[in-house]
Amino acid sequence: MKRSRLAILDTLALLAVDSLATLAAYLIAYRLRFQTDIIPFVRLPSRLAQYGTAGVVVACFLVAFAMNGLYSRRRSRNLVDEAVRVIAGVSVG
Repeated sequence: MKRSRLAILDTLALLAVDSLATLAAYLIAYRLRFQTDIIPFVRLPSRLAQYGTAGVVVACFLVAFAMNGLYSRRRSRNLVDEAVRVIAGVSVG
């Protein structure tokens, strides 16, 4: 029972860290796009649109990572295989 609980906590920790990292990347990209003059834009989207889009982006990336087996209990021990899975998850997301 302890192993099962530890595995669940490990998976939840991975989900939380991945969610925060994806959200941080989204907010940095949003700031670069709309708060700098790199690419001109007509008008700034509303905060509701920004946060709604952020939720969809984070959810899509978490689903893509899960589909590539990054949250499975039996993860590969090979570093190259793990890197390929991460790259595939990021590419799909």
